[in-house]
Amino acid sequence: MKKVLFAVLLTFVMFLPNLSAAELYGKIEAIQPSATDVEITPSESGAEMSYLVKKANLVWTLKDPDAGRNVDGYWIGLKITAPDTYDTEKANFSATFFDGTSYNYNYKESLDDENGKVVSAWFRVTPEALKALENSETGVEIIKYEFDWDGKDGIDQTVSVKVVTNEVKLGDVPATHKTVTFESEKGTKTFTVEKDKSLEEYLDNETEKEILNSFLAAPEGKELDRMYTEDGEEEKEFKLSDKIADNVTVKVLYKAKTPANPNTGDNIALYGFMGIISLLGLALVIKFRKAN
Repeated sequence: MKKVLFAVLLTFVMFLPNLSAAELYGKIEAIQPSATDVEITPSESGAEMSYLVKKANLVWTLKDPDAGRNVDGYWIGLKITAPDTYDTEKANFSATFFDGTSYNYNYKESLDDENGKVVSAWFRVTPEALKALENSETGVEIIKYEFDWDGKDGIDQTVSVKVVTNEVKLGDVPATHKTVTFESEKGTKTFTVEKDKSLEEYLDNETEKEILNSFLAAPEGKELDRMYTEDGEEEKEFKLSDKIADNVTVKVLYKAKTPANPNTGDNIALYGFMGIISLLGLALVIKFRKAN
């Protein structure tokens, strides 16, 4: 009887760590690309996980704000299922991109179904991002998720999303969309918008506006000069309100800031006042000499 009891206890103790792991950590699954193009390590939930996007062709995906895709583009998506023991009110997570930008989310407010435990996390992949992270054969981290499941301001689980950039291909942009490429001394930035829409119409969310405004902001010591496109040797001024009918390359020029003219504005008044004082002083000197 004692041997049987010991065997039962031993089996329970051996099973206990797996039970604890299932309760403590969330489950990660692939949405896009498919699971055949993704390697999740460890395959079971763990405190530190790697989500590696291997050889894959990313398709152009239409925006769906309800799902977290706020613009059309190339998206990678993964599904997170919270552990049974998570604090439904306090659980939260952060997403930190390779460029250092970071966002914080309340888990409950991000749920696909307010009565469920699943969050669909999407992030966009751009040609610029792949170029910035190119020459990666083993995968480079493009975004990192950190989960605080119990709401006690600690990191309970980390998921590092890595992409083998040399093996990931971007599919064709549909004929319904056109590309606007901005070129300047700050580099290149590309936006793909619906045909016959302006960038002003397209940039209907703060993130996209922030990205564009940051790119167009003049470098230190300079100011924005103008933006133009070239049609042969002819230059045409470009505005963000222009409708995009074809793929367009926009040249962005900056110029050195013009030093303030010292002979304008308040300075003129000051110099005028000083001149009057000088003339009065000169008149007094002449009068004093005549008196003597």
